[in-house]
Amino acid sequence: MPRNGHPAKTQGLYDRIADVQNLAMKLNGYRESVAKYLRSLNLDLGPDSLILDAGCGTGIVTMAFQDAGFQPRHSVALDLSFKSLEVAREQFTKRVEYADATTAVQSNVLSMPFADNTFDLVLMCGVLEYTPLDDGLAEAARVLKKGKPLVFCP
Repeated sequence: MPRNGHPAKTQGLYDRIADVQNLAMKLNGYRESVAKYLRSLNLDLGPDSLILDAGCGTGIVTMAFQDAGFQPRHSVALDLSFKSLEVAREQFTKRVEYADATTAVQSNVLSMPFADNTFDLVLMCGVLEYTPLDDGLAEAARVLKKGKPLVFCP
Protein backbone atom coordinates (compact mmCIF):
# COMPACT_ATOMS: atom_id res chain seq x y z
CA MET A 1 0.00 0.00 0.00
CA PRO A 2 1.28 3.51 -0.73
CA ARG A 3 2.39 5.50 2.31
CA ASN A 4 0.53 8.69 1.40
CA GLY A 5 3.64 10.28 -0.05
CA HIS A 6 1.62 9.73 -3.21
CA PRO A 7 -2.01 10.65 -2.42
CA ALA A 8 -3.15 10.15 -6.02
CA LYS A 9 -1.82 6.58 -6.03
CA THR A 10 -3.40 5.88 -2.65
CA GLN A 11 -6.72 7.32 -3.78
CA GLY A 12 -6.61 5.33 -7.01
CA LEU A 13 -5.84 2.10 -5.18
CA TYR A 14 -8.72 2.47 -2.73
CA ASP A 15 -11.07 3.62 -5.49
CA ARG A 16 -10.34 0.31 -7.26
CA ILE A 17 -10.70 -1.97 -4.22
CA ALA A 18 -13.52 -0.28 -2.26
CA ASP A 19 -16.22 -2.85 -3.02
CA VAL A 20 -13.95 -5.83 -2.35
CA GLN A 21 -12.56 -4.26 0.82
CA ASN A 22 -16.07 -3.57 2.09
CA LEU A 23 -17.15 -7.16 1.45
CA ALA A 24 -14.02 -8.53 3.15
CA MET A 25 -14.64 -6.34 6.21
CA LYS A 26 -18.22 -7.59 6.43
CA LEU A 27 -17.22 -11.23 6.07
CA ASN A 28 -14.42 -11.12 8.64
CA GLY A 29 -16.55 -9.47 11.35
CA TYR A 30 -14.42 -6.33 11.58
CA ARG A 31 -17.37 -4.06 12.34
CA GLU A 32 -18.51 -6.23 15.25
CA SER A 33 -14.95 -6.49 16.59
CA VAL A 34 -14.48 -2.73 16.47
CA ALA A 35 -17.87 -2.15 18.15
CA LYS A 36 -16.84 -4.52 20.96
CA TYR A 37 -13.49 -2.74 21.32
CA LEU A 38 -15.14 0.69 21.44
CA ARG A 39 -17.62 -0.48 24.10
CA SER A 40 -14.65 -1.60 26.23
CA LEU A 41 -13.22 1.93 26.30
CA ASN A 42 -14.33 4.43 28.89
CA LEU A 43 -15.35 7.09 26.38
CA ASP A 44 -17.21 9.89 28.11
CA LEU A 45 -19.15 11.30 25.18
CA GLY A 46 -22.33 13.28 25.62
CA PRO A 47 -25.24 13.62 23.21
CA ASP A 48 -23.78 16.84 21.78
CA SER A 49 -20.54 15.13 20.75
CA LEU A 50 -19.05 15.58 17.31
CA ILE A 51 -16.89 12.67 16.18
CA LEU A 52 -14.52 12.15 13.26
CA ASP A 53 -13.69 8.83 11.63
CA ALA A 54 -10.48 9.91 9.87
CA GLY A 55 -9.64 7.53 7.05
CA CYS A 56 -13.08 5.94 7.23
CA GLY A 57 -12.81 3.83 4.10
CA THR A 58 -16.24 2.37 3.42
CA GLY A 59 -17.70 3.55 6.74
CA ILE A 60 -17.39 0.31 8.70
CA VAL A 61 -15.87 1.99 11.78
CA THR A 62 -18.31 4.91 11.64
CA MET A 63 -21.17 2.42 11.84
CA ALA A 64 -19.38 0.28 14.46
CA PHE A 65 -19.15 3.37 16.67
CA GLN A 66 -22.92 3.77 16.58
CA ASP A 67 -23.43 -0.01 16.89
CA ALA A 68 -21.41 0.21 20.13
CA GLY A 69 -24.21 2.34 21.58
CA PHE A 70 -22.73 5.79 21.16
CA GLN A 71 -25.13 8.41 19.88
CA PRO A 72 -23.17 11.52 19.01
CA ARG A 73 -24.89 14.62 17.71
CA HIS A 74 -23.03 14.13 14.45
CA SER A 75 -20.34 11.93 12.88
CA VAL A 76 -18.00 12.92 10.08
CA ALA A 77 -16.59 10.13 7.92
CA LEU A 78 -13.50 11.36 6.07
CA ASP A 79 -11.54 9.49 3.42
CA LEU A 80 -9.28 10.15 0.43
CA SER A 81 -11.09 7.65 -1.82
CA PHE A 82 -14.17 8.82 -3.70
CA LYS A 83 -15.33 5.24 -4.29
CA SER A 84 -14.92 4.26 -0.64
CA LEU A 85 -17.03 7.27 0.35
CA GLU A 86 -19.64 6.32 -2.25
CA VAL A 87 -19.89 2.86 -0.65
CA ALA A 88 -20.03 4.46 2.81
CA ARG A 89 -22.83 6.84 1.79
CA GLU A 90 -24.83 3.91 0.36
CA GLN A 91 -24.52 2.09 3.68
CA PHE A 92 -25.34 5.19 5.75
CA THR A 93 -28.55 5.82 3.80
CA LYS A 94 -29.79 2.28 4.47
CA ARG A 95 -30.27 3.11 8.16
CA VAL A 96 -31.88 6.33 9.32
CA GLU A 97 -29.71 6.64 12.44
CA TYR A 98 -26.61 6.84 10.23
CA ALA A 99 -28.06 8.90 7.37
CA ASP A 100 -29.37 11.69 9.55
CA ALA A 101 -26.31 11.98 11.75
CA THR A 102 -23.39 11.34 9.38
CA THR A 103 -21.59 13.42 6.78
CA ALA A 104 -19.05 11.95 4.36
CA VAL A 105 -16.11 14.21 3.42
CA GLN A 106 -13.45 13.57 0.77
CA SER A 107 -10.06 14.75 2.01
CA ASN A 108 -6.58 13.66 3.04
CA VAL A 109 -6.05 12.75 6.72
CA LEU A 110 -2.83 14.77 6.56
CA SER A 111 -4.63 18.04 5.72
CA MET A 112 -8.19 17.89 6.99
CA PRO A 113 -10.59 20.75 6.16
CA PHE A 114 -11.65 21.42 9.75
CA ALA A 115 -10.87 24.13 12.26
CA ASP A 116 -8.60 23.44 15.21
CA ASN A 117 -10.33 21.93 18.26
CA THR A 118 -13.45 20.78 16.39
CA PHE A 119 -14.05 17.16 17.45
CA ASP A 120 -14.85 15.46 20.75
CA LEU A 121 -13.37 12.19 19.47
CA VAL A 122 -11.17 11.20 16.54
CA LEU A 123 -11.12 7.57 15.40
CA MET A 124 -8.25 6.34 13.20
CA CYS A 125 -8.57 2.67 12.39
CA GLY A 126 -6.23 1.13 9.86
CA VAL A 127 -4.91 4.55 8.85
CA LEU A 128 -1.69 5.59 10.54
CA GLU A 129 0.30 2.62 9.27
CA TYR A 130 -0.12 4.10 5.77
CA THR A 131 0.81 7.70 6.59
CA PRO A 132 3.86 9.48 7.96
CA LEU A 133 3.18 8.84 11.66
CA ASP A 134 4.20 12.24 13.06
CA ASP A 135 2.18 14.10 10.42
CA GLY A 136 -0.90 11.91 10.89
CA LEU A 137 -0.84 12.28 14.67
CA ALA A 138 -0.24 16.03 14.49
CA GLU A 139 -3.20 16.56 12.15
CA ALA A 140 -5.51 14.41 14.30
CA ALA A 141 -4.42 16.32 17.41
CA ARG A 142 -5.03 19.64 15.65
CA VAL A 143 -8.71 18.93 14.93
CA LEU A 144 -9.33 17.24 18.30
CA LYS A 145 -10.56 19.31 21.23
CA LYS A 146 -8.02 19.59 24.02
CA GLY A 147 -8.22 16.69 26.46
CA LYS A 148 -10.50 14.60 24.25
CA PRO A 149 -9.70 11.03 23.13
CA LEU A 150 -7.90 9.92 20.01
CA VAL A 151 -8.71 6.23 19.40
CA PHE A 152 -6.66 3.88 17.22
CA CYS A 153 -7.32 0.36 16.08
CA PRO A 154 -5.69 -1.82 13.42
